[in-house]
Amino acid sequence: MIGVGIITHGEFAHGLKHATHMIMGDNPQFDVLSLTEGADMNDFSEDVFSLANSLNEGDGVLLFVDMFGATPFNTIAAIRERLHDSNIAVQIITGVNLSMVIESLAMRQGNSLNDLVPAIEAAGKESIRAVELPK
Repeated sequence: MIGVGIITHGEFAHGLKHATHMIMGDNPQFDVLSLTEGADMNDFSEDVFSLANSLNEGDGVLLFVDMFGATPFNTIAAIRERLHDSNIAVQIITGVNLSMVIESLAMRQGNSLNDLVPAIEAAGKESIRAVELPK
């Protein structure tokens, strides 16, 4: 089964985990990590590696981050060789939202990372809508 992790600024990841638990209950191989203000970047890098390593059971790990090009994303990119050398296949999806997380947890068993990613991307895009309420 594919491991799923969420890495964000502040407590956003923990909020997504709590909301996911309310909707789906407990999920194995699912955890989160927060980048806190003033965090030591070497420690954060180690925490990101540890999260990916703990979620990996051989089918790879899907890591959600809040923003493309920000610290959580850049940290994963910076340790990609270490992840590869440790036989941890990782895919990153940016712009995490609750629909994406729920879809990933529902679809991750029996699918490969390469099959899962496009479906998660589509679920995220489909969940974003501008809705005008009548007056």
